[in-house]
Amino acid sequence: MKHPFFNRVLWLLIPLLTLSIPKAWGTTYTMTMDQNAKGNNNVHVTESTSPASKTYNAVTWSIAWAGKGSPTSGSKSQVQFGTASNPCSSVTISTSGISGTISSVSVTCSGASSNDATVSISVGGTAFKNGNNTSLSVGTTLNAKTFSGSASGTIEISISQSTSKALYVSAVSVTYTSCTNLGTINGSFS
Repeated sequence: MKHPFFNRVLWLLIPLLTLSIPKAWGTTYTMTMDQNAKGNNNVHVTESTSPASKTYNAVTWSIAWAGKGSPTSGSKSQVQFGTASNPCSSVTISTSGISGTISSVSVTCSGASSNDATVSISVGGTAFKNGNNTSLSVGTTLNAKTFSGSASGTIEISISQSTSKALYVSAVSVTYTSCTNLGTINGSFS
């Protein structure tokens, strides 16, 4: 036996229920860095004192380095921190300018030959992971190191080494979700 009243109520409730559920969309933000300040839209790091504050697509980043090696000039498609004669022991890139729940952060980085540098990423004080690892070797090939988790707050990318080698960084990508509550519809059926 069919119940037309039940079917009508059900068809009315389904759209109302979906309107009251928060909607989530994933977004990827990417910041690219270089040392060539000639005409492109990348973040240019050419300061000789740390930290540098840079704004890219409405997000302000702090880029700090420790040791003798400041960013060197050049036209490479990455920022070079330090040299063998003026080493940079660490680079920290951070922002609190991306709101929402962050699910992954990638940094494209490398180091000169025979470096022992490692990279780690935290969000809101929570260590993100690549598999079971909270840090990865930077290596000598410029490629993305991706860390995943679920947190909100300040993003901090830390690269550190004990060797006297150059470090290179060319990009940071952040995948995050912003929630928008479309509201609750109140009503009654009679």
